[in-house]
Amino acid sequence: MHIKWNTDTAIELVANNQFHDVYGDPSKYICCVLPQYVNGTDGTHCYYADGREVVVEQSMRRFLRNLIRDEGWGISPIRPVTGAKPSYTDPRIYGPHMTTAFLKVRQPIGRDIVYGQFNVVLPEPYRLKAGITPDTCYICYGDFEPILVYHSMQHTQRKLREALQEHIYYMRRWFAYMGITRNRYVVSELFYAWDHLVRK
Repeated sequence: MHIKWNTDTAIELVANNQFHDVYGDPSKYICCVLPQYVNGTDGTHCYYADGREVVVEQSMRRFLRNLIRDEGWGISPIRPVTGAKPSYTDPRIYGPHMTTAFLKVRQPIGRDIVYGQFNVVLPEPYRLKAGITPDTCYICYGDFEPILVYHSMQHTQRKLREALQEHIYYMRRWFAYMGITRNRYVVSELFYAWDHLVRK
């Protein structure tokens, strides 16, 4: 089934968090991945937008590499709009379904990972609540237990907004490519191909 894409309409949907109108079934969206100790070693706690939670005995780096590879995308994050290599806490673009903001979710122990990655490509936006101190807040999504982050509410809002803006820039490049090729179905076909890979 072909979808006739209108660039301005699609960008507006993305900007207003109506990603399901662009990407399809939201049940496959990852909400966030958090570092978690599992059996004394680095593990990953993964939250899905449909309410599922999965804990795996893999580091976040390995988990994300395997996830992106299995979904048919390159194992390295896509370069941001500037083309420069992002710093550690800059937004990461993994594909049209996943752009993440880095937020600190635990206190450091040695050199262990302290940042979780929060996907901004979701059917509904995150909700923020005041934390136990001015330098903390809770990030909420769906029926999940609120997740404590070690940033102020203003800083957390800014990081999520930056990630969303980076995703919009990325989408504009997709739609610009569609215009260059003069093929109105390029982007929809690419999304269809990605969705087909996910279903395998």
